[in-house]
Amino acid sequence: MRATATKFLNREALLVLKGRQRIRRWIAAVGDDRVITYPVSAPHSVAASYDPVGREVYRYTQLTNIIEVEAPI
Repeated sequence: MRATATKFLNREALLVLKGRQRIRRWIAAVGDDRVITYPVSAPHSVAASYDPVGREVYRYTQLTNIIEVEAPI
């Protein structure tokens, strides 16, 4: 899962959680056992990456996949 998450580092992705829930998030960092995300609407700069507002951590055990965000039709 880490290799998959690394492909989406510093961009938007669709996280697929166990239970089939899908969440659009900005992937800010990839760790050994987790991915750190922010809301897509949040500013994506180095200074903003230290702001805990909207920050969510997802462990790889919570995820079934990370995929491209579908383009609107």
